Amino acid sequence: MISGIDDISENYQSWYLDNLSYREQLLTLTISTQIDEDNIIDYLISFNEVQYFEVYDECDHFNNYHEHRDSGIVGVYSQSSLLEYVTNKTLIVDTRPKWELKHFSVMTGMDFIHVITSKEPVVVRVS
Repeated sequence: MISGIDDISENYQSWYLDNLSYREQLLTLTISTQIDEDNIIDYLISFNEVQYFEVYDECDHFNNYHEHRDSGIVGVYSQSSLLEYVTNKTLIVDTRPKWELKHFSVMTGMDFIHVITSKEPVVVRVS
């Protein structure tokens, strides 16, 4: 999922998670990158109707989480073992039909954030 974030820098390792807030199925992330000594750019990424999310260190994964993922700092998966796990091993499908759910991730240099939701994220430059 190409967004304005990728116009600034396509290299996820140059971005960092500045803030994460979750309340009532609304997950809001602020990610930042430093262009030079005086310029820091911030983006707000908002996920609504979040059914599941996880955050972990960029190095702490055993599987290739780039596989089946489209390009961009914010990406969506065409296939997902996490989505399969969530729909088969949790009660999420009791609240949402499986076909509505999508697996998105936000990649930064220090953190990967995986989100299961039925809505596309909103991405806005805030500085």
